[in-house]
Amino acid sequence: MFDSDSLQAKLGRAGETIVLNYFSRKGVVVEASIDQYDSQKDMIVKNKKIEVKTQVPFVSKDSFSFKQNQLKKCLNADWVFFVSIPTKKREHFSTGKVYAIESKKMQYSGYQTKDGRDMILIPIKQENMKELFSMTEEECKILQRYSVSEWN
Repeated sequence: MFDSDSLQAKLGRAGETIVLNYFSRKGVVVEASIDQYDSQKDMIVKNKKIEVKTQVPFVSKDSFSFKQNQLKKCLNADWVFFVSIPTKKREHFSTGKVYAIESKKMQYSGYQTKDGRDMILIPIKQENMKELFSMTEEECKILQRYSVSEWN
């Protein structure tokens, strides 16, 4: 059996590293948070707080989703980056790509899953969501390895 908390931590760190490398390739200095449980941000770029969410998209809703307890952290950041893990079960336009949105312009809504979890949905196709780049095949494979999603 695997430790899903450990895999989720590895997945989050991998997503953050992908975003950090993106900025590094552009010659931008990044200050990564030392504490993986930092309640304010994952990194600082040009004096802006960045929160990174790494996940398989909610395919049927064309959205990213996260637990409600993560909303405050996202709204307190200046920018939220979404690292979209490729799905194995069904193609989706967003998989394998990285998106960014200014938190103050981010549209979202609440949603309750079939098993009763309260989640936040972030539509991918919203005016201020920007597709930044597609990940490499190697990056995608690493993310799939750590994913605990039923879609992988």
